[in-house]
Amino acid sequence: MVMQSSEQFKILLINSPLVNPSFPPLAPARVAGCLAASKVRLEQYDANLDFFQSQIMSSEQLGVLLSRIKKRMQNGEYNNADSDIQFLLSNLIKDNEKWRYIIKSADEFQDIFKTDKFYKPDMYCKIISNIKKQFELFSMAYYPCFIQWHGWDGAQVQQVEKADAFLKNPDINPFLTLCRNKFAEKLKNQDIKLILIFAPTHSQISAALTIAAFCKQHLPQVHLSIMGDLPMIKTHRKFIEKIIPKTNYSELFEFIAKLGGNIHPDYSAEPDFAGFDLKKYYAPSLVLPFSVLSVRDSKIMPSEYVAKLIIKQAKSYEAKGFVCENDILTTDYIYDLSNKISRSFSGIDLAVASIPDMPGPSTTKEFIHQPCIKLIKWQVPETQKNQLVKCLLSFSKSGIWNHVDLIDFNHRKSNKELLKQVVSNPNIIHSWKIYSFNELSFFGAKDLANMSTSYSKVSNLPGYPLWYDLKDPAHMLLYIKKYGVKKIIRMRTRENGNFVYMLGQNLEYYFVKPSELPQGYLDEICRMVEAGASVGNKWIRYNLEKAFLIAYVKEAGIIIGNSCLKRPRPEYIKAVNQQSGLDLSEHLERGYTSVRPEYRGLGVGTKLLEGLTARTGGRKIFSVIGEDNIATKIIAVRNKTEQIASFYSKRMGKQIGIWMPKWMIED
Repeated sequence: MVMQSSEQFKILLINSPLVNPSFPPLAPARVAGCLAASKVRLEQYDANLDFFQSQIMSSEQLGVLLSRIKKRMQNGEYNNADSDIQFLLSNLIKDNEKWRYIIKSADEFQDIFKTDKFYKPDMYCKIISNIKKQFELFSMAYYPCFIQWHGWDGAQVQQVEKADAFLKNPDINPFLTLCRNKFAEKLKNQDIKLILIFAPTHSQISAALTIAAFCKQHLPQVHLSIMGDLPMIKTHRKFIEKIIPKTNYSELFEFIAKLGGNIHPDYSAEPDFAGFDLKKYYAPSLVLPFSVLSVRDSKIMPSEYVAKLIIKQAKSYEAKGFVCENDILTTDYIYDLSNKISRSFSGIDLAVASIPDMPGPSTTKEFIHQPCIKLIKWQVPETQKNQLVKCLLSFSKSGIWNHVDLIDFNHRKSNKELLKQVVSNPNIIHSWKIYSFNELSFFGAKDLANMSTSYSKVSNLPGYPLWYDLKDPAHMLLYIKKYGVKKIIRMRTRENGNFVYMLGQNLEYYFVKPSELPQGYLDEICRMVEAGASVGNKWIRYNLEKAFLIAYVKEAGIIIGNSCLKRPRPEYIKAVNQQSGLDLSEHLERGYTSVRPEYRGLGVGTKLLEGLTARTGGRKIFSVIGEDNIATKIIAVRNKTEQIASFYSKRMGKQIGIWMPKWMIED
């Protein structure tokens, strides 16, 4: 191997498409930081950002893609396409004007990400809706490959026997267009000695291999290395001189030294993002990635050291937030990190990820006083599935957004129960993602949510939660900073994607006799009570039809909560008397309270019970509440109700409490 003069040694660091374009890449910045004081010249190129700007969100390029799709349709290339693509093609033909508007407005849409209009939920959702259409257009043009905001699925390159054809054919490989139109100019008149391509995620492999093959063809004398996902890259070793594991920076620096680079890596240096145009990323304020793993040996660095790095970078780059997506951290470590940052610097928000240990009560209590932790992505261990909601309740109360990753999800009964638990508590578990099927598939969270919640049989609420569109961690972090968790979980997007409304702003309360219910309302209230799952289903309709008074709440024409004053059956009164010693024969029973999960925490249940209590007609009332029904007991206490007796119900297999309003007990 011929050694190169260090004065001439130049390294081009390339971040491959296709990943999130809202913040700069960490790996090339870490390399640049470590080598900043060495006698080599470094240039950083974010091909991922360039790909989004010039190929996906470009009106000119989208127009080219539309022509490509029409040509493929004429050639019959979609005849055997799957149903998703067939649906998109049909929509493209039927609503051609809409698609032309999307293409025409693409340049304008991407600029809005970098302005304060980003913080207007209506505008944000409109942009996301249109960008999804751009992705769909792109996916149709390069079918069977397809694209989303957070990644690319290249079916051809994953099949080794087809990969060579993919890497050379611009009709099926979109990254070749980037290489020819943009990257080729960067290679001209350059005295580059080493091209280092970063592909740390699976969705970057297709582009990394394309860039590598293009470089080898046009600059065969240049040394070429890829740092990333090894198994897939190794199948194409013939044109890659060196393949380096994505976290083995020491091996990379040894390779550079062998090539003649006069380097003295500073493993303690902070990442250097100065080589990127930070104003071009798709967010109105700068958010930077960070890692707690050492560049030297991938071991976890002390929280005090990481805190100093974050504070230094916040000052240097005026960053407003930091995202740690991939490191597995403990709650103790995150608490220490947050505490050290908060004591020295204000205005920094953190999103941290993949914490396998559920916190204990003391740690949970301490987190309430940590202002810089805004988002935690929880990875749920098998042993903690049944305790998930209880564990995360305090974090939600402290203003932290709880995101849950459902890893290795399948159709086992235990996992179905976990999904039901997650979806049924949106005020505690605010967002979630399933990592079982292809995570880039068209099958979305909305479908799974509707199938999994116990309220799936009642009328659907209009639209879907805003977080379905706020999947980008940088965007979510900035929105939490702007609005707070309590507001964001109430925001919903209409199905057309262009309007956001707030749950609970237009609640209508009704207190009526059963005979006064509008047609169909009794059926819906029965389904609401069944969904609450706190009572048996046998007598629900009978008791509601005979009820003294029924209360319900509507918003946007949908019943979102209900309760009633029942006339207890004589045999029920006798059974309660035998087990508790209380004579409740002249009382009304307040019960069948059910509030949709999306509306919990707004005081709906409390107002229903207050309204019923004020309309008893002078009769005393009681409630029967299971000892394990914590949520209903909280509402009862808020409504100035006390437990007066309890008994063990053999039929229900648990302890039951009898509650009455305080003022009625005194009488």
